[in-house]
Order: sequence, then structure tokens, then C-alpha cells
Amino acid sequence: MNVVICFNIQFNAYIPMLSVQLQKDLLVLENLIQQKVELFASGQELSVELSWKNIETDDEVFDYYHDLVKHYQLSEIERGTLLLAFVYAYYPLMLDFLLQYKLQFQDRKNLGGKSDSNQYFKPTIETAVFLFTNGSIDERTLLYELFNGKSWLLKHEIIQIESEENHFFNKTINISSDYRELLLNQKINKPDFSSEFPAKLVSTNSNWEDLILADEVMQELNLIEVWQNTKNQVYDQWGFGNIFKPGYKALFYGPSGTGKTMAAVLLGKKLGIDVYKIDVSQLVSKYIGETAKNLEKVFHQAENKNWILFFDEAESLFSKRGNSNSSNDKYSNQEVGYLLQRIEDYSGIVILATNLKSVIDDAFTRRFQNIINFPIPDEDQRFLLWTSMTKLPNSPIEFHVDYKKLSQSYELTGGMIANVIRECVYRCVQHDSIIVDPISLEKSIKRELQKQGKYMRA
Repeated sequence: MNVVICFNIQFNAYIPMLSVQLQKDLLVLENLIQQKVELFASGQELSVELSWKNIETDDEVFDYYHDLVKHYQLSEIERGTLLLAFVYAYYPLMLDFLLQYKLQFQDRKNLGGKSDSNQYFKPTIETAVFLFTNGSIDERTLLYELFNGKSWLLKHEIIQIESEENHFFNKTINISSDYRELLLNQKINKPDFSSEFPAKLVSTNSNWEDLILADEVMQELNLIEVWQNTKNQVYDQWGFGNIFKPGYKALFYGPSGTGKTMAAVLLGKKLGIDVYKIDVSQLVSKYIGETAKNLEKVFHQAENKNWILFFDEAESLFSKRGNSNSSNDKYSNQEVGYLLQRIEDYSGIVILATNLKSVIDDAFTRRFQNIINFPIPDEDQRFLLWTSMTKLPNSPIEFHVDYKKLSQSYELTGGMIANVIRECVYRCVQHDSIIVDPISLEKSIKRELQKQGKYMRA
């Protein structure tokens, strides 16, 4: 039987964003598919040597594909399987000939794979056996062990093995969306808040030096930094990974406006870690099971990314559970228990913030590595907050006020001070003025206190 195959997809010409190393290996895969299909169609022995291109080192050009192969020391079969999964996700047309011959030789199962909803060839583990081995029992056993949990590709969710079928070799091979983006664009697109991802990436223009908190609070925040910077040494080299649970869990509590959110965001900025904020009060669903389902989407995305997960207004979800025997309460308790376990298993930093520590369930507080109180700032801290927020180098607004007296007279949080200053600035803009005098400032303070249900002393 004559087999005519016109491959040569020309990655260099059409896909310039792919790294040179990846393009080379995709062309090798292309030729390998051609050789295997020709041998298969003619009934010859399917013996073909794998010959991926040598990984070349170029310190001036960072390449995630190059880095993946070298860092995890991927075997020839693992490397081929990664390429196969990438091709299906990005350029499934390369696999069309496998689909054609699978349809032509339906009585032979060697090719594995199946047709997906778009009529593309979706590779399975059997396809990896067909392409990257000679089909011996020893090689099949090796693949079974690799893709039954031993491979780094699975341990770090670089590829995913999925199927509703029980037969192992019929399970399909997919590359995770994150690693597809890495191989394509050398970066991962950060997820946006949506119903599919109920968390928001938060950032700030402020710096760590702008954080004005009590010394005790700063020391506790530093402990989180120490954990992040030394966890590999402590867990792996010193052996404490067999004793300590993964990750770091902290509870920030204190009145609104005392810097809990700012501390979490600046901690992430200092450590070079993305911070995703989950507003629990907005997330909790009245439908049983939906809250856990929504949060699972966040945890699934966060795995192996080293994010800080920041749960704001945590009392909405993690408050003390009732003893009611109603079915709703039972389901709610099961849901919270599941989330507690999910947080406990997370290998990164989880921070819960609340204004009401007393309502947080003891089942949670026992599991925190750190519980940090964010009190209302004292007089010295209020002085620093007033001066740091009003004496900006590029601002034309002048505050003609006695900062010391101001700090002594009004017990305001940092958030309240920021609100007062914001109102004063915009009233200046409204009246075409650059001066904030003591009387107008006190009026703004009065309005801010009234918002909080408080009143100025006469």
C-alpha cells in the first residue's frame, strides 16, 4: 500500500512565537508520526528510534520548553508525550493522519486516540505507546508506571490524564492551559475575576516602607516572609516536610481600616508573589454546594503557582458552626469542613482577614500558623499616617494643620485618615483652592466619624 503524506507544517514560517528548541522538536514529532504511520499502514515492524534535538544552552535566551525538559530531566517518552499533548491543544491538524488511519484500520487498536467533538484526533496513552515505544511489554509497563503518578509531568500538573473510561491506556492526554501558555508565549495570562474564577488579582503602587503598623505586627509579618524564603530548606533539606503540614496559614484580625488588606498586598509585592483576593461575603452562595464549587475553581488555578490567597471578610464563611440538625446546616457544615481541608492542603500562603475574630470557628484558629492583631493605630502611628499621606512631593495641596494635635485628638484608623484626606483634596479641587485649614479638616473628620456611627467630642 502506498502512503502519500504531505506534512511539513513549517513552524518557523507560521508560528514565530514558539521557541527554536520547541520548533525543532515539533518537526521531529512530525517526521516521527509520518514514519510510524507509513510502517503501520504497510504492516511492517513499528521500530523507530526517538531522536529529539539536543537541548542547547543559551543563557541569554530564556525558554520555558528548554527549562522544563532540563529541570525535570524528562525522559524521551515524557518529552514526546508533552509534545503530543501540546500539539493536540495548539495544532491538532498535525494529528489528522493518525485519525485518518484509525478510521481506515478500525480493527487495529495500536494508534489509540479518539475523535473529539470537533473531529480532531485526541491522543491517548495508547497513542504515546504507538509513537514513542516499540510496543514491548516492558515499554508498556514503563509507560503505565510513568503515567500512573510517577512522572513530574503529572506531579506538577503539566499534563493531565483524563477519561471516563476505566481502561488505563484509553485515557486521554491533555496539556494544562497554564503550560500551553508558557510554551506558546513564555508567560501565563493571569486569570480575570469571573463566575469561573471568583478571585481578583490585587496590587498597589505603595511599597513596604509605606506600611505603618505596630512593631509587633511588622515582626509577625516578617515571619511569613521568613517562611516563604526558607521553606525549601526547612521542609526538604532539614526534613521537616515529614512533620509540618504544607503551606502557611495566617489570620489577620482587627477593626476595618487598620491595614489588613494593605499588609497582604504589600507582602505579596515584597515577595514577588501574586495576591488573589476572595471576597467571601460576595462568594457565599445560598445554594448548597455552590460555595465549595466556586472556591475549588480558585484552588485548582492556584496549585503550583505560589499565589497568596487572601480571604477578606472571612467571618462570612468561617464563623462558628451551629449545632442544628437541619439538612441545610448539615450540608453547610460539610461544605465548610471540605474548604477547611482544601485550605489546609494548599502549599502556598493563605491569609484570612476579619473584623471579628471572636466569631471565627475554633476548628480554623487551631490550624493557623499565625494570628496577627491589627489594632487601631496609636498616637505616634497616627502622626506618621497623617504626614505620610499629606506631604507628597508632587501635590500642590497644603495642609495647614497641627499634626501632633490632630494625632492626639482623634483615634482614627489608617483607612479613616485616607478617607478624610480624600474628601479634603476634592473639596479643594471643587473650590479651586490649595489650602486645607483646620476648620475644613475637622468638618471632614466629623463626617467620617458619623459614617462609622461615632461622634466628635464637644
